[in-house]
Amino acid sequence: MEILFATLSAALFGLVSAIDKRLISKTVPNFNCFCCAVGISLAIFAIVTFFLMDIGFSLNQHRLIAIVSGFCWGGTLGIQFYGYKIEEASRVSAIVHTFPVFVTIIAIPFLGERLTTIQFVAMGIVVMGAYAISINNLSFKTIFKVNKALPILILASFFMALAHITGKWALDSESVESVYVFRNLGMAFVLFAFCKPKTPIELFKSLNNKLALTLLLLSEFVLAPVAVILQVLATNMGAITIVSTATASRPVFVFAFVTLFSLPFVKLLDEKLDAKTLAAKSSSIAAITVGIAVLSI
Repeated sequence: MEILFATLSAALFGLVSAIDKRLISKTVPNFNCFCCAVGISLAIFAIVTFFLMDIGFSLNQHRLIAIVSGFCWGGTLGIQFYGYKIEEASRVSAIVHTFPVFVTIIAIPFLGERLTTIQFVAMGIVVMGAYAISINNLSFKTIFKVNKALPILILASFFMALAHITGKWALDSESVESVYVFRNLGMAFVLFAFCKPKTPIELFKSLNNKLALTLLLLSEFVLAPVAVILQVLATNMGAITIVSTATASRPVFVFAFVTLFSLPFVKLLDEKLDAKTLAAKSSSIAAITVGIAVLSI
């Protein structure tokens, strides 16, 4: 059941990512406005859940860890949203979701885990896949040219690994509802830190656009909360390695939805759809996904 929930979460987040790319690149005034909108939605759902579920005001170690997990998730989202501004969504998602590599690396010193030769090879495949998909026009001439977005997206991947690990730690002693509330608050705090004093005013002015309002409500107030709940449930039910592997299938769904949205008769996005680009992306995403699956066995 945890694999089903994690995969459904990945699929919903894939759709959210495609919509977010549209919002950030074409609809809302700037990156800061989008961070503000997401922060507001996270804070609203956290406050509503807090009072509906009678969570209580006391802070303990595991609730603080849930907040730390939220900080890590907030850092991941902030960097990822900025990545959507400067790079194609399918590339951004694929690189960020190499985080199981960091989960494995962290597990070696702290959990005493050892890697097999196959797992080392899998890590290499994931890294090469991430590097390949970061190159816009993959060829022998560009293969050693590092994309400017790659370093910051790797940082987002590292934060996501920490978010999964700390989230699982918090769930050891806290309920799903409690972790959801305090994690959301941590995420909202970080995203609000990306905002400027005038950002809320710019955001609300932009909502006069019906398409912007519709996409924002659908993405951040309907789909994303459901995806988050499914992800927290999956993390609570299963081993972090299994859940993180299923979650890492998200780039496949992002690629599918972004490609759909970029078709001429849809035209919500404008990512390249030529055969060479699609082949390079699909093979890189396949390498990352298979490598992560092998890594987590």
